[in-house]
Amino acid sequence: MILSQPGDYEMSPMKMPKLMDQLLKKHPHVAEAMRKRADRYNASLAFIKNPPKDCTVHVIAPPEHFPVGRFTMKKAKLDEGYNMGIQAAQTHMFNLYKDAVKQLVMEQGSTADAATLVA
Repeated sequence: MILSQPGDYEMSPMKMPKLMDQLLKKHPHVAEAMRKRADRYNASLAFIKNPPKDCTVHVIAPPEHFPVGRFTMKKAKLDEGYNMGIQAAQTHMFNLYKDAVKQLVMEQGSTADAATLVA
């Protein structure tokens, strides 16, 4: 799962739901979906953080100091955020590989040191 917000982010409920109902009076289902958006988002995060026992969820989330926001337009900041994302993905993939090698070594009962295989 790739998140667009830091892992501890929680979406706040809509501040003026009645105003949204008025603005979207002709589209009540859209207004209802927007009212429930924060609850659904936060429920999804709760699932990601506490998946069922038979489910593994791998999460990549930006750090607290992530320089890119919803309205970021400066190319330098976008490039910085992009490069941070590439680095996070590479680190995550390396850690998955390292864990898989360790598991393989343990399953095969090899005397080889797993740390030397991934170094």
